Amino acid sequence: MGFLAQLFGKGEEPDKSCSDEVLGPLEWSEDDEAWFGEYKGAKFSVAYDRLKQPGVEIVTYAREVLCDPGWLASTLAEAKKRARQQYGDFCSSEIDSLSFDRIHFYLHKESVGSSLTFTEAKMTGCGGLNIVNVTVKGLVLIDEP
Repeated sequence: MGFLAQLFGKGEEPDKSCSDEVLGPLEWSEDDEAWFGEYKGAKFSVAYDRLKQPGVEIVTYAREVLCDPGWLASTLAEAKKRARQQYGDFCSSEIDSLSFDRIHFYLHKESVGSSLTFTEAKMTGCGGLNIVNVTVKGLVLIDEP
């Protein structure tokens, strides 16, 4: 296979389901081009990287993040603190209601990364809290209302 075919080729056909010994079962989503799973109540997805199943590097990183609930809690608390500083008291009830929706793990330029999607329990006069590109401990935190 030539260099350009390797660079722009489709890659392997992803397995519709697979399992990880720590993270459990993963189900393929054609629309999202990722495998979806849930670990101890935390929803997550692992991006397709031209392999039949999620790569070892991404899965290892996902395990490291998901197996540390204290770190996840402190990351959420830090994101809320920064949001309060940015938006003030006007949005405090909306900020307080933020929780993790899904953590997405991906490979970008040979490095692993992740992004966090938040859900809001209720809406206030803020018109939808928008936390975009706030980096906390190496993760990009995003809100998709």
